[in-house]
Amino acid sequence: MNILGLHSGHDASVAILKDGQVAAAISEERLSRIKCDSDDLPLLSLEEIYRYTDISPKDINFLSLLMTFMPEEYFIRETLYKELERRWVRARRRLKAYLKGETFKSVLLVANLAEKLKKREKDLEDHFRWEKFRKDFGFDTIKWRFCDHHLAHAWPAVYFSNWDEALVVTIDGMGDDRIFHTTSVFRDGKLRRVAVSRGAAASVGLFYCDITKLLGYKPLRHEGKITGLSAYGDPSKLLDSMKPCLRLFPDKMTFVSDFSEKGGESERFRYLKKLIRSHEPSDVAAAGQQLVEEVVVSHVQAALRRYRLSRVALSGGLFANVKLNHEIAELDEVEEVFVFPAMGDTGNAVGTALFGMYHNDQERLWEVRARLDDVYWGSSYDEYEIEKILKESGVSYRRYVFEDLAGKVANLIHSGRVVGCFQGRMEFGPRALGNRSILAAPTDRTINDWLNKRLDRTEFMPFAPSVLAPYADDIFKNYSKGAYTSKFMTIIFEVYEKWRSKIPAVVHVDGTARPQVVAREDNPRYYDLIEAYYKLSGIPLILNTSFNVHEEPIICKPVEAIRALKDKRIDALMIENFLAVT
Repeated sequence: MNILGLHSGHDASVAILKDGQVAAAISEERLSRIKCDSDDLPLLSLEEIYRYTDISPKDINFLSLLMTFMPEEYFIRETLYKELERRWVRARRRLKAYLKGETFKSVLLVANLAEKLKKREKDLEDHFRWEKFRKDFGFDTIKWRFCDHHLAHAWPAVYFSNWDEALVVTIDGMGDDRIFHTTSVFRDGKLRRVAVSRGAAASVGLFYCDITKLLGYKPLRHEGKITGLSAYGDPSKLLDSMKPCLRLFPDKMTFVSDFSEKGGESERFRYLKKLIRSHEPSDVAAAGQQLVEEVVVSHVQAALRRYRLSRVALSGGLFANVKLNHEIAELDEVEEVFVFPAMGDTGNAVGTALFGMYHNDQERLWEVRARLDDVYWGSSYDEYEIEKILKESGVSYRRYVFEDLAGKVANLIHSGRVVGCFQGRMEFGPRALGNRSILAAPTDRTINDWLNKRLDRTEFMPFAPSVLAPYADDIFKNYSKGAYTSKFMTIIFEVYEKWRSKIPAVVHVDGTARPQVVAREDNPRYYDLIEAYYKLSGIPLILNTSFNVHEEPIICKPVEAIRALKDKRIDALMIENFLAVT
């Protein structure tokens, strides 16, 4: 059975499940080259995913999709009040302006409209113009279903954890029915929602967006900069004054704030804007980070105790916050934590596809359930295509057998060169995991300054290390709790003192690192490359940063990698079995 999962809205994406396993997944931004692309539907992704899977619309057996940003042309307009139609258009315009950083008024998502409609209509699917949608996109007469936004977050987190039981927590800015948080218990193959938090005035994700915007960065895009900046500040200067913005209900199961829902997120934003005047950005970031950690960790701890669980599966955009994930893992009640690698809305294409499979063939779904080996679900290019592009570009290149190529690239890295790595299928999600990465030595403590300038970036987080799995436990404290999720660069660990001076380029000011731990069976080529560097340097890891310049998505196509070489963003390019140099 082929199930297509489709997510429209910001970070639009498409995924295909084939017999219960992810055959392909790709985000629209990689193809449009527009960061966090929020076009109506991921049309480029649909075209591309059909190309590299050899699956056509006629081969799709079931379509699972999210309603939130589905274009209004696919709903029966006669069933909607004119006022609601007007709100729909306004919401879409406001979101696009918000993503561009042009406004930070209350973000009236289409989810607000959905809530209003549901008060009138029990089943919105009755108003979806399925026949028009089916014909427009070439599907046969197949079954289809809408999936709830936070359910699409929860499903991949719990499914790919491969645990028999777990606490499942999803938190973001806002989803359907104005929900920004859900907590569920997974037992006996069933996912039971036990807590929900609603409303912009208390949204944890929007609070972090507030901090991001107020410090001069773009919300829904630059939150990672705030996490990095927080390590340089003193949270005590603002923490108590920030607490009205975000707290827990007395039972610790839902998130609330001291701001009225009528005033909404705008009221809280105005309060914060006034509060942080004359304070250092690092102190603001530190207080915001600390407050989020306190309330979220306290909630997770309370839920684990209440439902007698020890494993936590996390998803939703807030859990791109690797420091928060570390604090959750450090709880005594936690045995293991897993963060779905595509934790933001990009991952909802996979989540809604799993939801579709659950409603079609549960037996097969559980039969093939397993932990993720990787998330290399994107497109790839054969050597014939690549060599043709290399020839046309005019760069100097040579083909090698991989064993020799790994040695040459390791030598370049060891000598201080910056090497672009383009191989295999592209990663799905926000992290570069060795197939669309920029690689360098982890020994240069000045690299955070000069390489970021070379890539037109402004970052406070250090670069991340890709670490050979056999050595991870020797480098990172309390590694076992996050061992699985560390394969995907979704958590930080404290680095043992004996390693910090050896690898300063990948250790933050607070002594932590955000590793990708690489097992040979997951990515043999990448493992062998790191091992070749280890033989030269005695250090079992390399610096890995995403293959892109500031404000661009991670590269997708060979021509983009070659352009980076010609623009001198990198010194050399390993592209499949070719090595190109300037």
